[in-house]
Amino acid sequence: MHGQPRSSPQPSAPPASEVNEILNIPTTRLNASSSPSTPQASQDSQVASTPRHPFSQANVIQKVAVSHVNASPKFPPRPPPPSKSSHNTPGTSQTVNASTNKNEALSDAKPNAPGPSKSKPSATKNRPKPGGRGRDNDISCPTCGQRYGLSIYQCSNGHGSCQDCRLAQRSCGKCLSPITAMRNIAMEAVIADLNTPCPNEGCTLRFNFDGMQRHLDECPFGEMDCPMGAVFGQCSTRCKVSDMAAHFDECHKEQRTAEIDKEMYVFNICMDTQKMFLIKNGPYNFLVHVKVDEKERKISMTVQLLGTKISADKWTYEFHVYNKRQPLRKYLYVDNCRSIGTPVADIFKESQCATLPLSYAMTFVNESALTYKFFIKKEMNQRGRRRGPRNNDAN
Repeated sequence: MHGQPRSSPQPSAPPASEVNEILNIPTTRLNASSSPSTPQASQDSQVASTPRHPFSQANVIQKVAVSHVNASPKFPPRPPPPSKSSHNTPGTSQTVNASTNKNEALSDAKPNAPGPSKSKPSATKNRPKPGGRGRDNDISCPTCGQRYGLSIYQCSNGHGSCQDCRLAQRSCGKCLSPITAMRNIAMEAVIADLNTPCPNEGCTLRFNFDGMQRHLDECPFGEMDCPMGAVFGQCSTRCKVSDMAAHFDECHKEQRTAEIDKEMYVFNICMDTQKMFLIKNGPYNFLVHVKVDEKERKISMTVQLLGTKISADKWTYEFHVYNKRQPLRKYLYVDNCRSIGTPVADIFKESQCATLPLSYAMTFVNESALTYKFFIKKEMNQRGRRRGPRNNDAN
């Protein structure tokens, strides 16, 4: 049958009704496949009952249709969409179950399918940046963990250690070898030039080794003793500068009664008296000192900033001493604020502040009191500004 030449005359085509009957076979079989009551053998016998030429157009269409029907589909048939008229019918529940099973099948078939999942944190997220606080280990002694001093010594293996560890005769923190008297000059040079951030939380300044030692003594973000303890010996509290105003409000309320541009009084100026007030000016904290020294026969006044010397140089203070009954007379003193790093006793001793002799201060006394005001200002451009006393005395 396969040996016949293609040039042989073809038989006549079957009638159109027969071709239509054959073309409807796939649809009939698809609809019948969903109903188990229709036997498969009856349809095959019906199709095979009509004799046709093996190469006729109808026979070719029939074979293609039968093979298409018998072939198993790659995916199950899509369930019909749920009915919009009723949501509680049995057909609707079956549709929902079918879609649920389909989702479960897809999830089982693709367990590693991409989806909106939380990514693991990167290992470099918490890695310290170069030059950040993670470099504190580079300037810390591996033996005691403290910052290196000016002198760095080494063991026989070249590991550096601070001077305190050598004097304490400790072993190297890396190799447990004895710390020798040999200086590590190379490490000393590196540490001296290393620009590191301040270790106090909240401070963003950076210094080299020499500058860091001076900065730590007056960093406003570091802890400090209460000034009442340093000046009067009346408090042993230690807290941060940012919490100092709250500490004064709770424990030293009398030292919080002064304000900028408020009339203040000094009574009994012939007796030893010393007053200190904490002034809050924005985020900055200032200490106003007024002292009457009967032995030295003078009155001293100054203002300190609870901060670095660099920050204190950006602020100026003024003291106005006057008598209300003599408005044309006034003692005015203008100067830069001092840092808390300089003891106020040294400022008074060296007269680096407003200083009035008692004999001159007595001329401003009214009703047994010396009246004064103070001002604290931030000066951005300080060139050409004259410091010191400015007397406006009519006499």
